[in-house]
Amino acid sequence: TLTTGEFVPVQGGLVPPGDIAADLKVAALMNTYSRSLSMRSGSGLPFVDLQGSPTVLIGAYDNYWTMTLARDLPFFFDRSGRIRERNGQHRVWSSVARADNTIGEDYAVVFRLLDSKVGGPVIDISGLTTCGTQAAAQFATDPVQLKKISGIPRNALKQKNIEFVLRTSLVNYTPTSVDIVAQHVW
Repeated sequence: TLTTGEFVPVQGGLVPPGDIAADLKVAALMNTYSRSLSMRSGSGLPFVDLQGSPTVLIGAYDNYWTMTLARDLPFFFDRSGRIRERNGQHRVWSSVARADNTIGEDYAVVFRLLDSKVGGPVIDISGLTTCGTQAAAQFATDPVQLKKISGIPRNALKQKNIEFVLRTSLVNYTPTSVDIVAQHVW
């Protein structure tokens, strides 16, 4: 399990290490494309800070805007610490603790909404735990990992909303692989 010594304090709380790793991955990617980045944190992030500009959200349960924007999506985080499929097969994904209180796998959601409630495109990178968030960021920022979505037509990738559920294997709370277990394009 994670201890408070593994978190970074910020005004109003602590930031899990996987969220920090995700922030760094996204910032590095933005820098590669010479894009400016303005980072905001905290539960009281006002809507006006998101309005009209592209937004990348990191984290699920500790991120009000992720939970709000994902509430009606095909795959969503429920209040019991699981990812659920709204329609279709009604699948459920969860991280299960082993006897030694560690987890060997985690799940995450990555979505992109082109026309969101905030008036601009939104990308979300969120895991059930901080490990899943870290794995989702690795997936979303690594061109090699993104080749796994080659089955989606190119025009859909540019013009439609997309959402993925990812599974990651863990060793010592470190993601070692990322696989797509479900996806939806609309």
